Amino acid sequence: MSSSEQPLPIVIWVHPRSCSTAFERSLMQRPDTVVFHEPIGDPFYLGKNRPCRRFSEEKAKESGNYDLTVTEVLEKVLNPTKEDLAKNKAWPPKYVFLKDMGQCLFPADLLHQLHPDSKVFPAPADGSASSKPFDVNAPVIENPTTVPTAILKRFRHSFLIRTPEKSIPSYWKCVQEGASGWEFWDQADAGYIELKILYDWISNPDSTFNTEKGDELAVEQPQPPPLLDASTLLAHPDHAIKTYCQAMGIPFSPEMLSWDSGPVDEWAKWGGYHNAAENSTGFKKEAPADAAKADKPKPKIAEHLQGAVDACAAPYEYLLSKATIRAP
Repeated sequence: MSSSEQPLPIVIWVHPRSCSTAFERSLMQRPDTVVFHEPIGDPFYLGKNRPCRRFSEEKAKESGNYDLTVTEVLEKVLNPTKEDLAKNKAWPPKYVFLKDMGQCLFPADLLHQLHPDSKVFPAPADGSASSKPFDVNAPVIENPTTVPTAILKRFRHSFLIRTPEKSIPSYWKCVQEGASGWEFWDQADAGYIELKILYDWISNPDSTFNTEKGDELAVEQPQPPPLLDASTLLAHPDHAIKTYCQAMGIPFSPEMLSWDSGPVDEWAKWGGYHNAAENSTGFKKEAPADAAKADKPKPKIAEHLQGAVDACAAPYEYLLSKATIRAP
């Protein structure tokens, strides 16, 4: 495939339980798009230098992902194999779509700073912890991730969020059911603060993301980055998907709004996390957020989860204020 035929790389950064797998399912309906499902989680959770320490060294070595890095995985997405591309019905494919957790881009030191009491993000064992604290309220100028800026600039970026009042209880339930082999609950996995930091860096006109020049493979970025809240997606799926496609520079197709239920091979590695999306045939429509608030009281949060919900509220509300895809 010549360079002029290379598919456009598109990414949507999310946090757990954000309705992102249903969103991804809509992109899977496109015959012109190759979809990659959360590949950077492999080195993040199971690589030799993994920032997240949920799994033992033995488990990591047995996984087949021990020698992977996040940067290497993203380079593979940018240079898909013939086998990857052959999954499509159309040739040549026009788009590569990546859905992944923004948190998985971050280094161990910064994750420990952001979550000092977390079991999954302990201080780096090699003593590489920075003495300079990260100010989450300051403008993000320097690249906060482990991935070179030039590689990230080759993707067209977007974001999807969901209120922690729904995502946190949903995530906790998955952990209790043993999805993905998780053995304990840790609110540090929620991923909101990392998504805010990543968004700030990509959207800041003065950041290295927007000022670093010289890469001829960098793609044009919509600014501000398209940002969608799950409440809008579920209340107005046709409008949300159409608007997202327009913002990302891809043609909308009505086939993106429905699909056949059943298992998806790419999702098998995360166990029961994606059962609802596999059993669905389209977006599970919900009443618009404003109408829901008017019609019924706020959902009650279990006492043992309230602290986690509260901790995620500020970054969520900040990101929500930046939403570019709003209800019609």
